[in-house]
Amino acid sequence: MHFWIGIGSAVFAVFSFIGWIMETKRLRGFKKFPAKNISELVDIDNYISDEIGAGSFREKVKIKGIATCENPVVSLLSKQECIYSSTTVNRVYNQKYRKINPKTGETVIEWKAKEKLLQSNKTMVRDFYISDFKNESQKIFISTQDNKPYGYNNNEILENEAYGLKTVLDEKILYDNKRHGLKFKYKDLDIDLLSVTVSEDEKTTGFHLIEKVIPVHSTVFAYGVIDDKYGKLRMTPEKESKNEFFLSFRDEDKSKGMVKTAVQGLIMIFFIFSLLSALFFYLNYT
Repeated sequence: MHFWIGIGSAVFAVFSFIGWIMETKRLRGFKKFPAKNISELVDIDNYISDEIGAGSFREKVKIKGIATCENPVVSLLSKQECIYSSTTVNRVYNQKYRKINPKTGETVIEWKAKEKLLQSNKTMVRDFYISDFKNESQKIFISTQDNKPYGYNNNEILENEAYGLKTVLDEKILYDNKRHGLKFKYKDLDIDLLSVTVSEDEKTTGFHLIEKVIPVHSTVFAYGVIDDKYGKLRMTPEKESKNEFFLSFRDEDKSKGMVKTAVQGLIMIFFIFSLLSALFFYLNYT
């Protein structure tokens, strides 16, 4: 038993160490990449394109601006224009439990409130821009469809509250079977109970609606390699740039603090599981 616990602890230590290396690289990028103004970068790109030709500009930069989009998504319930929207419906129900009274031997019935995911609607734009704070027409293209950059993909960033996803609606509504039926509409959201297995031990009492979005004009911070390879100034992870890329819908200080906390937490986990592994291996062989 000690041997296998030691093996498990060693595996956790290895994975936490790998995570620590990745997060440390991210943290170094905050110092490594020079801060640049988006408008200045656009002007430099235009000048180089006129003088040498398109596709000649490439530079490592750190930028900040606001998220803009030509075809934004409109969230289902809050009706906000955004680049990402997630609407989750949790089914709220009462579950019947039977217990034996130890004193009388009688069966006692209790109902307990529970909540379970019913459906989830996620919508994201194919791409968006980081625009200059003062001039939205000066912008750098970002694609949410790129392959995994720097150990995570952009879709994971859009779906992560740590990177700036905002909860804009958290609401509970009551359910009446006779009035609503198994399929009904709430605002612009279709709620479907047809997939739920009917049981006498469960009673649906309502729904918990949660909507999270990244609105258009959210603050964006990013660092990476920009180029005009495909006729527009863009920032995207590539193999030749060693996947040096970071994107967050928070300002630079909060983004850096988030990564720093991850670095500190992972190294602590590494040391804890390393010590546990050594301890259990010692106990196994003594």
